[in-house]
Amino acid sequence: MSNGTDPIVYWIIGLGFVGGYFLVSFIMNKMKMGFSGWKSHETPEVPPPKPESPISNSAVAGPPPIRSFQPVSPDPEEQRFARVLNLDLPSTPSQVQEAYNLALAQYAPEKLANLAPEIQKLAAERRREIIAAYEFFQTRQSGQ
Repeated sequence: MSNGTDPIVYWIIGLGFVGGYFLVSFIMNKMKMGFSGWKSHETPEVPPPKPESPISNSAVAGPPPIRSFQPVSPDPEEQRFARVLNLDLPSTPSQVQEAYNLALAQYAPEKLANLAPEIQKLAAERRREIIAAYEFFQTRQSGQ
């Protein structure tokens, strides 16, 4: 017997790593597909194309369909206040209320009492912005 490790030990370790790699790859692939089986690899059936209409005269067929919808962009002030409240536009009154409560809770004076006065001043300014944004949306909703 020699002082060094036999080459067979290296082969066994290498085969263990390769086998482990393939086993983990197989399990991960099954988890990705769901454990329902190999049917998830099958391609879905594509329905046959619809036959073209025999009437191609646009006067008879009516106006062409509207292809895209371009939403009306909100005014810059509304966008700015929506960013203050972290809102997506358009928003419902309940979404505005929830965003207002969450934003105001982050800058509550009792949470910031132990911080430096400069930080407290910044938080007070932020609270004023949040309140102004909420009032903007309240007046906007009551005016509509």
